[in-house]
Amino acid sequence: MMTRKETHKKFLARVIKDAGKLSWLCYFTWRSKHSPKGFPDLVLAHRIFGVVFAELKIPPDKPTPEQALWIEVLRAARMRAYVWTPADQNEIDMVLTGRLR
Repeated sequence: MMTRKETHKKFLARVIKDAGKLSWLCYFTWRSKHSPKGFPDLVLAHRIFGVVFAELKIPPDKPTPEQALWIEVLRAARMRAYVWTPADQNEIDMVLTGRLR
C-alpha cells in the first residue's frame, strides 16, 4: 500500500517483497555507479509468467532519457517493460499475479 512519504528505497523493497511472495526471482543493481546509465531498476523472472523489467519512480520524478530509451527498446523487442509509481499498485499486482501479461 502506498504511503504519502514513500521513498524510492521503500517502494523498491515493497515491490521486491511482494514479488518474492509470489515466487518471482528479483534482480536489481545495488550500486549503479559503474554501470551503463538507464537500465531498469528491476528484472523480475517467473517460471510461468515470464520476465518483466520495471523502472520505479516516485513522483514528480520521471524517467531520464536513458531510462526511457531502455524501456522503449525493451518494448520494441517484445519484452514486458514498465515504469511504475506507487500509484500503479493495481497494475503491479496484476503483473505479479499473472493477470496482466
